[in-house]
Amino acid sequence: MIRPLPFLFALGAVGMLTACGDDNPGETRVIVIDDQPELIDAARTPPDAGDAVLIDALAQGLVRFDARGQVVPGLAERWHVSNDGRSYIFRLGAASWADGQPVVARDVAQALERLVDAPRHPLRDALQNIDDVVAMTDRVIEIRLSRPQAGLLSILAQPELGIISRDGGSGPFLLGENEEEGDAAGFHLSRLVTDRASETSSEEVVHLTGLDAQAAIAAYLDSQADLVLGGGFATLPYAQNANLPGGALQFDPVRGLFGLVPMRNRGPLADRDFRRALSRSVDRAALINDLGVPGLTPRATILQNGLVGDVRIASPAWLDTPVTERQAAIAARLRAQLGPADAQQSALAKVSVFLPAGPGSDILFNRLAADWGRIGVEASRTESAAQADYALIDVVAPSTGLDWFVNRFRCARAAICDEAVELLFEQADSTDVPDQRQRILIDASAAMDRGELFIPLTAPIRWSLASPLVTGFATNSLGRHPLTGLKLTLAESAP
Repeated sequence: MIRPLPFLFALGAVGMLTACGDDNPGETRVIVIDDQPELIDAARTPPDAGDAVLIDALAQGLVRFDARGQVVPGLAERWHVSNDGRSYIFRLGAASWADGQPVVARDVAQALERLVDAPRHPLRDALQNIDDVVAMTDRVIEIRLSRPQAGLLSILAQPELGIISRDGGSGPFLLGENEEEGDAAGFHLSRLVTDRASETSSEEVVHLTGLDAQAAIAAYLDSQADLVLGGGFATLPYAQNANLPGGALQFDPVRGLFGLVPMRNRGPLADRDFRRALSRSVDRAALINDLGVPGLTPRATILQNGLVGDVRIASPAWLDTPVTERQAAIAARLRAQLGPADAQQSALAKVSVFLPAGPGSDILFNRLAADWGRIGVEASRTESAAQADYALIDVVAPSTGLDWFVNRFRCARAAICDEAVELLFEQADSTDVPDQRQRILIDASAAMDRGELFIPLTAPIRWSLASPLVTGFATNSLGRHPLTGLKLTLAESAP
């Protein structure tokens, strides 16, 4: 849900605006779905969709994303990357904090260092190559890396790395009066936009509210919202079953992890062949058909195509075998391995799964239960990830770097891992040659796939509802949607 983060109170005291209603033609009404699912990595939980949108509006980083998901200037007006990829130098533009004080490099460097050093930061894995952040002058900052890192700019543009001072962020929006409207608290955001051609300024206003998925869809249908953000697979059927106008429901072509990770290393799950049976028996094509998302494709590997270096990951050969043949062969092997179920035992084995609440999760569980049932395994749902044999991972990748995809399954974080694969990571950490490191990480990922450390299903699902009035909205591979320029054209909203 959208929460009044501590620094927002200070922002509100500085940038109080007149409350904006429906009679303001410059206002864009945005709802973020706030019934977010429980995540299994409590220590590295990113801000939910509402918090991320709000932070992005009030506290930009050195760089930020535009509507297309491209990295554009934030606090930094330009930057330079050294030939060896170990030094990023940023020149700050003219900017002020919410209290009117100028933004200087020293304050930005210190704030960024605190984020990099935070042990529970959700992007800690992606920041581990940063050795130092140095203010070289009042306007220049250098980030020094221990080794080159692909996709670092995309990482720095994430809302989680928005730079915040004691009194708040540097915009692009100021926070106005927080009012109660019915049962929902709404944030009024405002900024001045200068037309470079006419040198005139106008006010851009966004009213931001958090609602559950069904209420958000109802508000959209009632013309009480121009844009709904934050939809995921669990809530998708609510949107699909609503009488939405054509073109309103839009999907981001995101990259990331969507599948099941083992939560314990005992019982049947301790056997790699049993985990392999579970993975290979899932009818991914049928699941995609059940979910009804255009362009979604089956996935059986941790890595996916289109990552840094235009990585091409071949699907395993078994995925092309008809699922009925796979299931029959797997069932025969399990019966031989585990023995036939007796009269008191209706299944060869039982596996519990944690999925978030929602009709999309019901679709996924019904598919798992049906497919696993055909190989003699009974599936059940648990109320928490801690009680489950498998739990869902549903996370969008913050960049196209390979590290993010594989780090989740290393021994420091996974209930089941492969100690031998850790040697590959040691090799990767010992090389500064990007191509060589990339090849090692691909090998490590393939070894993890063979070890059945994850049951990949497809890419994550992220959806939005956008009215024709929101001409500055675009789907993108990061699923990030800034609130700036929503009623401009994409060309006009570009920096």
